[in-house]
Amino acid sequence: LKLATTGPKIVQKYIERPALFKGHKFDLRFMALVRSFGGRANGEGGLPSPPEVYVWNDFWCGLANQPYGLGQNLDDPYCHLTKMHFFGMASSEQTIPNPDPG
Repeated sequence: LKLATTGPKIVQKYIERPALFKGHKFDLRFMALVRSFGGRANGEGGLPSPPEVYVWNDFWCGLANQPYGLGQNLDDPYCHLTKMHFFGMASSEQTIPNPDPG
């Protein structure tokens, strides 16, 4: 991540034992901007600055079309890829109840 001058970066890893929803892989896609990763403490006894991250309120839910499995289904993209079946966009206000409605 030290190559900030070369452009945007994507970091990913295939998870072999994912959380499943009724036997299907799913994902929640959020958009986030990491403005800084924080910094070291300034001077003796100073606190380090926290990372600065902004998250958009809207997110997307995806669900694989076929049940997940690494056995015979290894070559079947429909059980591994969740982008093929989107529920649509939702916002956190629509899906997460507010514990303090006042």
